[in-house]
Parts: sequence; C-alpha cells; structure tokens
Amino acid sequence: MRAECYREKERVGDAVNAAKVGGGWTRVDAAAVCASRPHRTHRCPVYPGRFTHRLADLGRALRLRAWRPQRPTPFASCSADMTIKLWDFSTNTYECLRTMHGHDHNVSSVTFVPSGDHLLSASRDKQIKMWEVATGYCVRTFVGHRDWVRMVRVYQDGSLLASCSNDQTVRVWVVASKECKTELRGHENSVDCICWAPESALPAIAEAADDGNKQHSAGRIGPILMSGARDKTIKVWDVSIGVCLFNLIGHDNWVRGLRFHPGGKYLLSVADDKTLRIWAIAQKRCQKTIDAHSHFVTSIDFHPTAPVVITSSVDQSVKVWECR
Repeated sequence: MRAECYREKERVGDAVNAAKVGGGWTRVDAAAVCASRPHRTHRCPVYPGRFTHRLADLGRALRLRAWRPQRPTPFASCSADMTIKLWDFSTNTYECLRTMHGHDHNVSSVTFVPSGDHLLSASRDKQIKMWEVATGYCVRTFVGHRDWVRMVRVYQDGSLLASCSNDQTVRVWVVASKECKTELRGHENSVDCICWAPESALPAIAEAADDGNKQHSAGRIGPILMSGARDKTIKVWDVSIGVCLFNLIGHDNWVRGLRFHPGGKYLLSVADDKTLRIWAIAQKRCQKTIDAHSHFVTSIDFHPTAPVVITSSVDQSVKVWECR
C-alpha cells in the first residue's frame, strides 16, 4: 500500500482537534497511509481549494463535529462551553438550529447513531448522553465512568455504544437499556480513542487472534473494539467475551486516533509521537511509519468513499493523504 500527502490545510491559528464529516469530505480528524509530499494548501476540509463558511457562536474551544449519517444535514459540534450545537448545512446560511444543554463540564465527543435520529455525547462530567435530534431533548444518560469520558462510538447496528475514559477503562453499553454490558480493563493510563471493527476486518482479526487451536474464527468472534491509550498501546477486544485478543505496540507516545481501512486488513493510528502508523492486522505488526506532522497528531479519519485519509495536528495543520 502506498500513499502520499497531496493537500495541507493552511495554519488555522490553534491546535486542530477533531471534526467529523460524512458527505463530501471527511472529518478533520484523520491520517494517512503514505509517504509525505505536501503538494498545495487549501483552507477548508469540506471542499478542497476554497474556504466556504465560518460557523459563528461556537463558544469556547471546539472539540468534535459529526455529520448525520446518510443525510446532508444537520451537522453537530461540541465544545468546552458544555454545549452541543446542530447546524443547518442545507442552505448557505449555516444557521445554528439548536443548542443542547445538559452536561456539567467540557463535551469532548459527539456521534450520531446509524439511523441519524439520535446523537450521543461524552463529557468531562463522567456522563454519556443521548439526545433526540428532532427536539433536542436528552432521552438517556449513561452513568458509570469514574473520570472524564473521552470518546463515544456506536456499533454499526446501533444496539451498542462504546466509551473510553481517563479512568483507564473502556465500557460497552446496551443502548436500549442503558446497561453496562462489559467493562474492559487492561490499559495502564487514560484511554483516549476507540474504534469499532467493521465486518471486513473480522477475518484478519481472527487470523491474528488464532492461538493454534482455532479458538477464534471469523464467524465466531465479535463485535470487535479497538482502543488506544496514553500507555502507548492499542488493544483489540472481543466484546462478546470481554477479552483482549492481542496488543499492537510501537507508538512512542499517547495514541490519539484509530481508523480502519475500508478493506479491513489495515488499521491506521496516530499519536503524540507525531507519526501515522499503518498496521497489518493479521500479522500484528506495523507495516509502515510515517512522520506525518511536526507536532502531536490529534486525529484521523477516512473519506467514506474515496481513497483519502485526513490527519490533524497541534502544529495547526490538517493534511489530506491519498492512498495509492
């Protein structure tokens, strides 16, 4: 697999955190499978080459943004001002449709459920909340973490959600009942990022987890969840039995972001060691290390349809990488 950096976002005045995009471009939360060769700059992750619009009234530091699945609007953002905002991208006005209040501290992550009817948020107040998009009402609160909840992600069928926290645990919740299905322990420091494995990744994970007696097979394992932490490790969990199948070790600093290649054979990770790493899952090894940025790499994402990856960094840049 070969790729190269073909665009770099101009300096944005502050460290770039995460921004999830779905329709046209991907979230400003991304990384690459490539050798770096910056080609030219652009100012907006939505359309390459031109700046489109600045969203006003964002309060304090913006943390994460997310598109509603399969729909052009709305767009969700969360912030250190303790709010979640929904934005209208269907017109050129980019109006704030709704501001949702309920968290008592920084909101660090937002994500839509697959249906797009509800939104989940994670906060430094140790809680996860589910919001009804149509009304803005909080309909469920998930309580159990003992420290800052860093990220929340929903399983593909919407039945489960996963969260990670400064309490060094990953929790998997049943959405319908708010029950904590399992608490995954093993990391030795704060867990900053999580990622559900797609179905396409199960054969490679099963091969990696095979201990000689074929205990794990592609038809029997899963759901599979990956977690990255400040202990510099990536863990692969079988949620159905609450067991860590194997570790990926190689980063020299906090692991900040994880994303699967759509084909399922590779996992991409970024970290505070300024690198993007490409892992061959079946072999449980780092296939390629890329010096992606000049400072901490904070986030990574894949474009949903194009062979494009995006990384953001404390060096105030966003890089767009093309896989070839």
